[in-house]
Amino acid sequence: MSTATAGPSSVSSRGKSRGKARPSRRNKSNVWAHFKDCEGDPLRAVCNYCKKSYSKGGGTTNLISHLSSLHPEALLDRPSSASSIDSDVDDDLLMDVDAASNSSRGSTPAPDSQPASPPSTRSSPLSSASGTFLQPTLHSYSKLDKGSTQKLNLAVAYFVGTCGLPFNTVTKKGFKVMMRCARPGYEPIGRKALVENYLPKLYTFTKSFLESLLMRADHAALTSDLWTSDSGEPFISLTVHFIGTEWVLQSGALNCRAFDVEHTAINIKDWFLQTLEEWALPRSKISAITTDNGDNMRLAVELLDVPNVRCLGHTIQTGMDDVKRLEDIAAVTKKTHALQQHFSSNKLFRAYKRFIEERYQSQAKKLTGLCPTRWWSELPLNRAIIESEVHIREFLAFHDHGKGMRLLLSHREMNLFKSYTATLDPLDELTQGMSSEKNVTASAILPIVYLLNDMLRRAEEQATAEADHTLSDTSDGEEESDPPVTYPIERDEIILQGEIKLNAAIFKCIVAKLHKRYDPESAGAEVQWRAVDKRGAEKCNAFLSICSFMDPRFRDDLRESDQETAKRELLDEIDLLERIAGDQSASSDGSGDGPAPKKQKGKGLAGIFAKLVGVARPADAQPDQESQSLNAPRDKIRQEIARYCALPPLDKDEDPLAWWKAHSASFPLISKVAKKYLSVPATSITPSERLFSHAGDVYQDTRHCLSGENAEIQIFLKMNQDLVPIPK
Repeated sequence: MSTATAGPSSVSSRGKSRGKARPSRRNKSNVWAHFKDCEGDPLRAVCNYCKKSYSKGGGTTNLISHLSSLHPEALLDRPSSASSIDSDVDDDLLMDVDAASNSSRGSTPAPDSQPASPPSTRSSPLSSASGTFLQPTLHSYSKLDKGSTQKLNLAVAYFVGTCGLPFNTVTKKGFKVMMRCARPGYEPIGRKALVENYLPKLYTFTKSFLESLLMRADHAALTSDLWTSDSGEPFISLTVHFIGTEWVLQSGALNCRAFDVEHTAINIKDWFLQTLEEWALPRSKISAITTDNGDNMRLAVELLDVPNVRCLGHTIQTGMDDVKRLEDIAAVTKKTHALQQHFSSNKLFRAYKRFIEERYQSQAKKLTGLCPTRWWSELPLNRAIIESEVHIREFLAFHDHGKGMRLLLSHREMNLFKSYTATLDPLDELTQGMSSEKNVTASAILPIVYLLNDMLRRAEEQATAEADHTLSDTSDGEEESDPPVTYPIERDEIILQGEIKLNAAIFKCIVAKLHKRYDPESAGAEVQWRAVDKRGAEKCNAFLSICSFMDPRFRDDLRESDQETAKRELLDEIDLLERIAGDQSASSDGSGDGPAPKKQKGKGLAGIFAKLVGVARPADAQPDQESQSLNAPRDKIRQEIARYCALPPLDKDEDPLAWWKAHSASFPLISKVAKKYLSVPATSITPSERLFSHAGDVYQDTRHCLSGENAEIQIFLKMNQDLVPIPK
């Protein structure tokens, strides 16, 4: 009965389906929501969006390929599989969107009906029953105007340039889908337009902006370094540091370029001159260049006739190299490095991690790797070994029948190791603090050298006192025939003496290197001098004395001899600047029709004899009017320096630039040179190493087609990210 009643109905439905233009069996694919049959050619289909026709070829492969390449957002409307994007979307939200979409059409289709029309092109959003404005599809926005497209293109260029991404990022399908979802109607920029148009625009604007900042600055300090990438390609960098009109320390990267020529001082000097000429930066404006201790860098800066400040980080690194050659330190670090290599196995560390979690219910500390050219990279490993001493000992005794117990440090070695690490902790904080690009640092070099001198003296005195105490106890014991000391106490005394001697030896190695670079007056017999090193150290000491004197935090920490040197150099420099400024103003105000200039006095032999006569003049003799006029500016400078020295020092945690901003009006003469000396960085590690790190991200093996010019643009934008204009 049921079969008889169903027969006519099924026949009727089949008859109706034959009357349709397209069989229902052919239209099962969701792609037909975006295509329709071509009129006059049943073997082709027309896209609802771009109106292009494609051959069906007996299937929908061509149609799906067209949507994937030109309209990928269309595929996001109704994914066809259960594993598609709708599986992660809340069902209630989909129901709201469907309800809003259905209400916009004014009818409710049957559940099994096929989408027969393209997505709506209306630009106004629709509201759901919950009151939230919703957009039914990604196609409801029209094509963006030219201005909005330009802004989005610049935003994409900013993203690629400042993040150091490959240029073909903009051609990736995922990037295009993301941009179309974020801003429907936007057609992402192509690789060619990005490289040839938008990135050069950002580079030109950023460079012009940095040039304008440097033009307004009175002085600028530079840092430079050489680096070789993992692929063996050498690079050279140059960064700039200056204090602006508002007494804010600013920095920027001028250049990072492949340096394929021989690394001689002449070639480095020529590259410096080329870069300075490119940035219209005269040598007279350069206050100093901070470099490492390489002879090629030292000679290149000396040929430029610019003050050279040796990098504090590199100097401490050379001292730590000597520390690691000490017999006790070499033996201990050899074992700790072997222990780190032992736990570098993933299989072993997983077993160690499970052991710690099961026994102690805590997380195991990973023993990090080392960088041989960065001494502070050893501290995280040292701290992890000390903190996990018990855990490591128990695990090695438990694992693999205790074969790893040979790697453990003895009781004496562990105490020396802890003392060694505790001594390095303040040096690590010192290095990190002196590597800041936002703070004044060069003025702290000499006070730090003095402080380490005191620490070395106290360590040596303590070591000497312990040695004398031990000898005294031994002699007293022989005279009074006291019973021998038990072994544990004797062992602890030996360990304590070893720790004290070790601390003194560590400070001695580091301080010797600091004396060689910054304080030749305090250098002992252990420093092996070359004439060029001693001359450079004396010049660097005189320059750093002025840096510390101009910093109200460290002015009173200088030795009396260094203070007198700073005052004398400041007096001559400010006097020269005032005379140059006076000559320039006089030449600009003078006219060619005036009377003949008077004969200048005080120059050449006449000036020398006048000075000698002035020195030999009795105290009660009255100087003439010309001598009074010549000495008046210097007297004014002396008075200003004296008033500056009479002020109380600034706390060490205060900002000296904020102090000078508040007091610059009270010291108009010496505040002019304060910007020169306070802008000099103490180390080249942070700016140059960060620049090389970005260069390593850009110069990758997978980007072998990247040209040098485009690489420089991208490195420049990434390093000067704070100066790159942000599209709005």
